[in-house]
Amino acid sequence: MSQELQRAYDYIDAVSAAQTLDAFGAVTTCTFENFGIPNYTLAAMLPQVGGGPRQFTPLTRGVTDA
Repeated sequence: MSQELQRAYDYIDAVSAAQTLDAFGAVTTCTFENFGIPNYTLAAMLPQVGGGPRQFTPLTRGVTDA
């Protein structure tokens, strides 16, 4: 198995174990930086309460000074 693929599997295991959104963000930031991604936003298209079109909802983001 390639090193990059193993790191991706490790990320999946780590975020699956995250108990809070802050923990999820910390694991994601660390992992993405290791892949050379200094800035990111993870979002979901969530349904609105009461119906209507799905709405872009940021879940976590990371921005570094790099």
